[in-house]
Amino acid sequence: RVENAKGYIEKPVTLGANDDYWIEVTSGLEENELILLESKSADTQQGFAAMFGKGAGAFGRKPPARAVGK
Repeated sequence: RVENAKGYIEKPVTLGANDDYWIEVTSGLEENELILLESKSADTQQGFAAMFGKGAGAFGRKPPARAVGK
């Protein structure tokens, strides 16, 4: 879901490459759009893993450092 002036709307996206933390969105979103991800157990790492596979992270966890330009 993507935030707009009236709340949140459903917006399909296309996913690309992923690793142990990041998931690439290749189309369907504009830069700086705020998205809402829902999970049956959004407060746990397992909840995100169930939604996205091992490419998902959890709240409160700092993303791993990324090399500039990658």
